[in-house]
This record gives sequence, structure tokens and C-alpha cells, in this order.
Amino acid sequence: MREIASTLLLDTAGRFLFQQRNNIAGITEPGKIGLFGGHKEGNETFLECIAREVSEEVGINLPLERFQPLTV
Repeated sequence: MREIASTLLLDTAGRFLFQQRNNIAGITEPGKIGLFGGHKEGNETFLECIAREVSEEVGINLPLERFQPLTV
């Protein structure tokens, strides 16, 4: 079993940002709109996972304090 984390991103105008998944073979839910996130790696926390995934997928390095957990 793999643990995942996902996040809602809001821009400075309060608009939600979503990810459109690549439409290539081997991608889960290709072409669909979804949240940013992914699988936890090693011993990272859920917040560390989200920060890493946002950095990888969006190219923005946000400090952990910028995220607000909605559930655990």
C-alpha cells in the first residue's frame, strides 16, 4: 500500500489551480483534470510530500508553513 497526498492550490486572486494530466500511455487518468500531489517517498511527511510534488509539477518551492492541512 502506498500513501499519497494531494493539495488544492489557490493563486493570489483566490482562484483554484488544477493539473491537467498528460495524455500519454502509462499515465493514470490521462487527460483528466485533478489536484496536485503524488506518492510519499521514504520517511517524508504528508506536508513534505506535497511541497516536493508542487515543486516538481509546478516549479514553485513553497515552504511547509504555506500549506494548511485539511485532514490527516
